Amino acid sequence: MNINLNILQNYFYQLMTNQRQDPLAYLLKILLWFASILYWLVISFIKFSYNQGLFKTFRLSRPVISVGNITVGGVGKTPFIIYLARYLKAQGLKPVVLIHGYMLKNSVATNDKNFSDEAEMIRKNLPDVPILVGPDRLNNAQNLSPHIEADVFLLDDGFQHRKIHRQLDIVVVDTTNPFGDGQLLPCGILREPLNSLTRAHFFVLTKTDWGQEELDMIIKQLNGIKKVPMAKAVHRPQHLFDLKIHEMVPLSFIKETTMAAFCSIGDPKTFEKTLISLGAMVKKTFFFLDHYSYQKKDIERIIHICQRHHLKILVTTEKDEVKLKDFVHLFPDNMYVLSLRIILDVVEGQEVLQARLRDICQGQERVEKV
Repeated sequence: MNINLNILQNYFYQLMTNQRQDPLAYLLKILLWFASILYWLVISFIKFSYNQGLFKTFRLSRPVISVGNITVGGVGKTPFIIYLARYLKAQGLKPVVLIHGYMLKNSVATNDKNFSDEAEMIRKNLPDVPILVGPDRLNNAQNLSPHIEADVFLLDDGFQHRKIHRQLDIVVVDTTNPFGDGQLLPCGILREPLNSLTRAHFFVLTKTDWGQEELDMIIKQLNGIKKVPMAKAVHRPQHLFDLKIHEMVPLSFIKETTMAAFCSIGDPKTFEKTLISLGAMVKKTFFFLDHYSYQKKDIERIIHICQRHHLKILVTTEKDEVKLKDFVHLFPDNMYVLSLRIILDVVEGQEVLQARLRDICQGQERVEKV
C-alpha cells in the first residue's frame, strides 16, 4: 500500500514539474490548475491579512534569522542552517534552532523527544546547539527553558511563517530548478507567487556548480524582483559513512564501482549526479518523496532488486540515514550500506553574508528594547 502510495505521489510530483506529457497528464494538469487558483486565493488572503495587520506578527526577545524558500523540494536549507549555526558559534554566540520537524512514523527519539530527519541531521552536526522542534515555533521560542542560553534564533523554513518577526529573511534558491514552470501548488512547485520574494532581505543560490548554465538568468530574474545582496553556494561531498559499523569511508571507495542509490529527499536527481561525479556507476535508483517514512517492505524490495542485479553497495543521503536505524539489520552481511556526507560551502558573497549576520547579532540589545 505504501509503495503504491509512493508511486502515486511521485506521479503527481512529475506532473507538477512537467515531467509527464501524456494525454492523462494533460487533463490532470488542467484540474491542478483550477486547484492552484483556490490555493492562490488562500495565500492571497493570508498575505493581505498580514500586510493589513489583521494577522499579528510577534517579536521575540532575541534576533531572528529566517531561512526559507519559495518552492517545494530540497534546496539546501538544512545544510545552510548548519553553516549559519557553525559561523555564529565561531563568533562566540549561542544560536538556537526553531524547526517545524515534520514527524515521521520512524522518527528518532532523543531526550524523550521525537526528532524528524532534518532535526536529527541538525542535532547530529550541531550537538551543542539547542533545537526546538514543533509546529508552534513561536510558542517554543517564547517559552524557552531558562536552562537554554540564546543569543539568536535560527528559524528553519521560515519564509512562509510570518507569525514571527525576523531581522534577516534569507531565501535559499536551488539554481538547478529555481521556480519550476512558475505555477503555484499543486499545479507547480511554487509555494507563493514570485512577487512574494520582495519580502526577502538576502538570497542564497545553492548548487551553483550544477546550475551554472542558467545562473546569470536566475540572478537577473531575482534582481528584477528585488535587488538585495546574494551569495553563491555549492554542496561539497566530504566522505561516506558506513551505517553498519559506524565508520567513515573515503569517497574513493565508490569510484568506478557499480552501485545503487536510494533516498527520500526533495532533489534526488542532484544526489544521483553527485555520486556519478565521484566516479560511481549508478545502476539502480530508488527515489521516494521528501519526508517519506520507510517501511520494512520498502527496504526488502530494495535489497531484493539489488541482489538480483548483483549490486552490493548501496548509498543514501545523510538525511535518510536517520530513518534507516531500525532497518540496517535487514541488509545482508555482504552488502554495504553507506550514506554520503556533504557540507554547504559558500563560495561567493560570504563576506557580505557574514557582515549582515554580525550586524543583526550586534543589534541584539536594541531588539530587546522594542
